[in-house]
Amino acid sequence: VERVVFTPLLLKQPADKPGLPSRIVFKLGVRSAAGSDTLVDDEHVLLAILQQLDKAYADRHETQLASAKNELLSSCMSFELLADEIRRAQTSAASELARLKDQASSSQKRLYLLELEKEQLQAARASSETLNDALRQRVDTLAAENRELR
Repeated sequence: VERVVFTPLLLKQPADKPGLPSRIVFKLGVRSAAGSDTLVDDEHVLLAILQQLDKAYADRHETQLASAKNELLSSCMSFELLADEIRRAQTSAASELARLKDQASSSQKRLYLLELEKEQLQAARASSETLNDALRQRVDTLAAENRELR
């Protein structure tokens, strides 16, 4: 089995441009299963570099895709939890609203009955006052007759 090997050969700085950073010069070769190195031509070197770059980009893309997928799943789970919480709150609010409607209906019935009773009591009072006035007049008349008879 052969594989492309990049080995740093030396570190050098251009003598004519001292401000430029140092660069690493690589020796490209193929290492065989026996461990011996063989130099390869430029086409094979470029192909190996492109393959390794492609693999690195593919790995990076897969990592980013997995990260985005995990984030999306997490967001979906958070959204589902939030939706469940909202449904529970809506159910609770609906039952509370039904209870309050029943209570309001009961209060309206009581109020109606109290108003009827009030009207009946007012009518009875008016009738009692009329009867009371008539009785007082009758007592006054009888008292006057009683005085005359004495």
